[in-house]
Amino acid sequence: MELPFLFYSVSLLLSSTSNRVQSNRPIPPAVSSANTNSYGYDCNGNINQRNIDGQNYTLTYDADLPALPLWQAGNRLMAVSGPGVSVSFAYDGDGNRVQADWVGSPDHTIIAYIGNTYEYQKVGTTTTVRQYYYAGSTRIAMRQGSTLNWLFGDHLGSTSRVANADGTPLANGEQRYKPWGEKRYPTGASGLPIT
Repeated sequence: MELPFLFYSVSLLLSSTSNRVQSNRPIPPAVSSANTNSYGYDCNGNINQRNIDGQNYTLTYDADLPALPLWQAGNRLMAVSGPGVSVSFAYDGDGNRVQADWVGSPDHTIIAYIGNTYEYQKVGTTTTVRQYYYAGSTRIAMRQGSTLNWLFGDHLGSTSRVANADGTPLANGEQRYKPWGEKRYPTGASGLPIT
């Protein structure tokens, strides 16, 4: 059986700093609406506009910022803004997220990521430090203050169970996911770290 090959020409409109601002490159099919929600995409296929229940949100990526040359832009999420919320993200030279900054209700929140091992979180005037432990590349434990919890992952690497230091499962320490990562169980908050 022979498979057909698709050939197409691509034309790009570049800004003075070599950023792509317009393209005729085909973008893979993507959802433009679901129920009453609608979505918009940039030239790279990133979602850049969301209308969720009548609330408009704008997502900005570093590839969209005119100050960065095309070779330097890593197509990373830089900011999300919408009603009552403004979030910005910062990255190191290797493209790893090092900071998230939420301005909005209820409190101003800053999270600093130090590698994969430490998180420093400040919500209003409350500070929390988390340390993660690894076996190879698998995250197996989290310490918050003096409390150590064991983390158990599913086959995709998402944390799905949490137990205390002696191995007893936490009451709110189970989480299940739908096929594309959306949380399925429990419906409220759980004691699991976000993966």
